[in-house]
Amino acid sequence: MTISPRDTSSYRTNRAGRKHRYPSKDFDLQIPLQRHQRDGATWLLQDGHEKALVADEVGLGKTAMVIATISCLLWRDALPHVGRQRLARVLWLTDATLLHQTMSELERFAPHIKAMSATPQDLNRVGWTKERRARFPEGLDVLVMGYETAHSRRHFLSPSHEFSMLVLDEAGKLRSGGAMWRTIREMAQATPRVVGMSATPMENDPVELFNVLAAIDAPGLWTRSVYETEFVEWKGKINRKTGQPYDVRPIGWATTAHSNAVRDYLSRVMLRRTGEQVRLDLPVNVTAEPVVWVDPYEDQQDAYDRASRNPNGARAFHGQQKAGLSTGESSAILDRLVALLNERGEQQAIVFSEYLDLLDEIADRLTAAGIGHAVIHGDVKGGNRESVVRSFVAGKVRVLIGNKVLERGLNLQNCNLLISVGSSWNPAREAQREGRIRRANSRHAAYEHLTLAPSTDLSQAQNAVLTRKRALATAVGL
Repeated sequence: MTISPRDTSSYRTNRAGRKHRYPSKDFDLQIPLQRHQRDGATWLLQDGHEKALVADEVGLGKTAMVIATISCLLWRDALPHVGRQRLARVLWLTDATLLHQTMSELERFAPHIKAMSATPQDLNRVGWTKERRARFPEGLDVLVMGYETAHSRRHFLSPSHEFSMLVLDEAGKLRSGGAMWRTIREMAQATPRVVGMSATPMENDPVELFNVLAAIDAPGLWTRSVYETEFVEWKGKINRKTGQPYDVRPIGWATTAHSNAVRDYLSRVMLRRTGEQVRLDLPVNVTAEPVVWVDPYEDQQDAYDRASRNPNGARAFHGQQKAGLSTGESSAILDRLVALLNERGEQQAIVFSEYLDLLDEIADRLTAAGIGHAVIHGDVKGGNRESVVRSFVAGKVRVLIGNKVLERGLNLQNCNLLISVGSSWNPAREAQREGRIRRANSRHAAYEHLTLAPSTDLSQAQNAVLTRKRALATAVGL
């Protein structure tokens, strides 16, 4: 299969009579793909991969690869408009925060593709008839929509509108199951071609992996009953009065043989490659001490001990976590953070925190220390968020502070220092964070990811959980 640079000298007219600037090659991209992306698109176009999961490591360019696949299928006339209401050929679902970026990448890589995004406000703006059908441009190739929007407008999308292809970007959002998962799975079952994209299809347990595979309607997948009964190890507490288990949770693979069976199945429906496997020149992690254990101050330790005595388990847990990081007045970890940033001179850095209220504390500390910074979280509107990111990428902001909104979809390879204030409970989240700076075309040969963690029993247990979950994913090649 050949992929050529953009050629505007020849045209092709599709069934609707609309001309596209398609060359006499399979792909028409404004920017040439790298070899591993071409190979990935070729894999997606093979028979038997009509419903597949692309789980390449973060930073390998899965989006461009899928756009190339769509471009090729359009050139082949293999994505017809279908359904009573011909809305679009491809429905592309993603995280709501990534709508603008997805549209930008479609325009960047394949400007000949006619695409539009749709938020709930957009749907209201284009107008609704009494039959709850929106008026969209005719001949639309790709409709980009957030998962939540697709779920809330499911009666509009189905069954009146059908699609030739469904793209599930950030498919890890579906790992927990639930009502939205059921909506997306029904769409996948009704669509002949489905591509899921997620570098981290499993964060906590094997059931999450099943949910992602079922969401894309992966062929030959075991039934949920068989998978959960035979393949998954469960753990629960025992009721002393009845002798019956309760609070039963999946914790791992039932046996090595079962994890091997899942690995073998994934080799048929999933494309998973690392930067090393495709010989991509990615920055190397040179962190000498990944976890920097910080002793809490005395008042923090007192607050931690008080929280541990709370009879309410959930409140005890959250109280201990909060006390280990900050009391609101003193924080050994935030003092260490400021010292670390001062040691690094003018080096740019990304600072993550799981806790929204801690972001303001971090910002206040950096302000007091005279360290330039900007904050991004879920309450920061899209336009302002993009402006902050552009300023950081341009080097106008030294430190970018944020929570989970910085873990997906952003290209921040201008930076090579990542600092997590406290760790998450999921190694997949840690990998997503690193993926913001460990990307192709980075000007840095190496990067660091430092985790500042309080030296408490709870944090030590958290570190052990991360190690166990990494082993679960590794067992099936993730």
